[in-house]
Amino acid sequence: MHIEIHGLNDGKTLNLPISAEALAMVRPGYRPGGLAPADVLKILFAAAITAMEPHRKAGGEAARCADIATTRIEEAAMWSTKAATTES
Repeated sequence: MHIEIHGLNDGKTLNLPISAEALAMVRPGYRPGGLAPADVLKILFAAAITAMEPHRKAGGEAARCADIATTRIEEAAMWSTKAATTES
C-alpha cells in the first residue's frame, strides 16, 4: 500500500510507502462504529510509522528517536480514532 501526495511546490507527486508492520500497529481494519474517516487517519499514521522504520533499524540515537516518534504516532492514531468516532 502507498499514499500519493499531489501538488507539491515543484509540481511533483510524492509516493509514501506503507509497510505491513506499520498497518498492523494502527489496525485500520478495526473500526469502532464502522466509520471510514478513522481508517483514513490510521492509514496516514501508518505512513508516518513507515517513514521511521529505516531510522529504527539504524541503531544509536537515530533509533532511539525513531522509537519515541513511533510510540507518539501510535498514541496520536489512538486519540484521532477516538475523536473521529465519538458522537458529539
